[in-house]
Amino acid sequence: MAAGAAVMELGSRFVLNGYEWETIGVDQSTQTLCAGMPERFPGFDPRTVYAKLLALSMTDGIDVAAMFARYDVDNVGCIPVPLFSAAVEAEGIFATLSPQEAQTAIRHITGADGSVYYLDMADLMAQVSCATPPPHTLFRSPLHYTYAHTIHMN
Repeated sequence: MAAGAAVMELGSRFVLNGYEWETIGVDQSTQTLCAGMPERFPGFDPRTVYAKLLALSMTDGIDVAAMFARYDVDNVGCIPVPLFSAAVEAEGIFATLSPQEAQTAIRHITGADGSVYYLDMADLMAQVSCATPPPHTLFRSPLHYTYAHTIHMN
């Protein structure tokens, strides 16, 4: 991974001007830019993240559909993001993902209503299991921000 790539990912810590910083947020245009370069920023690429999730679920025998059903008490095929985040943490599904990979996984299955949809998740996992990803396009924007805050001063 390139040195700059590590700074862009959530949870990354780095020293700048004698201060230690942690990346706590990445804006939409930076996420799009990074997702367009999966070889440099794999944590932002949904296909890379879902391929990793698929491999983990197959290796560890995790039944994502059963997990989703346990938390989807209304049986409507979607659950709110906070509940989904709590579910995957309780089930240990995202335990081996970086914070950036977890955010990428959730962002790509969250609808406009703020709910996570099982069919979108199943569709992404199916796509990575049997298809070659299409060429990535690069989104160019004049504004690319990575948010960080100070952890401590030296």
